Amino acid sequence: MKTHANPRKLKAARVQQSQLRKVLINLIKGGENLERLIELYYWSRELGAIDIARAFVTMPESSSDAVRAFMGLTPDPGSIVAKLDKNGCLSMTVASVAQVSAMADYMAAGNDGAEPPYPLLTTGKFRGGKRKLAA
Repeated sequence: MKTHANPRKLKAARVQQSQLRKVLINLIKGGENLERLIELYYWSRELGAIDIARAFVTMPESSSDAVRAFMGLTPDPGSIVAKLDKNGCLSMTVASVAQVSAMADYMAAGNDGAEPPYPLLTTGKFRGGKRKLAA
């Protein structure tokens, strides 16, 4: 058995499409920043990006400030590792920040001569408290 769509819903959908088309045309005609418009379109096609953006905008200011500060810690967002535990706790780490933190802990503990938990530079190794650059 065929079911027919509600005519009111169809009309509302056509009106919304028409309004969206007008907004898009006005954005393009404005031409002030077409690169940003294309970037916005690109990100809108990325799976889950809109949901993340909506969540970020609606979260408490202190939370969005913390996320913003965290993102500012690294010039390479590709190095961010995120894990969600079974309790719903999201932890995000950046290798460079973890290395600096581990080095600070190591130095604060007064571990003379012991190998630190992370090398300070990824291109070097620590031996006996002295850094030797890898060839």
